[in-house]
Amino acid sequence: MTNPRPWPGQFNLDFMGFLALSAIWVAWRHQFSAGGLGLAVLAFFGGMLFLSIYLLIHTSRAGGDIKVGCCQSKLAGSVGS
Repeated sequence: MTNPRPWPGQFNLDFMGFLALSAIWVAWRHQFSAGGLGLAVLAFFGGMLFLSIYLLIHTSRAGGDIKVGCCQSKLAGSVGS
């Protein structure tokens, strides 16, 4: 007999993927330092609540520039300047 609702497993897998990718991204932004790994753990377990606050803070610090605020690590931000 097949499961009449197979989508909960797919949702759980997709959500776990989102949490893992957001944690890896946060750690990368901090060059995998101790603080960055701590924030990555918070990103994984805090989910969208943590990530929305994190993005808001970093975007406001970057003056609203999405490339600086979200898409570059600290080292990568100084390479092309």
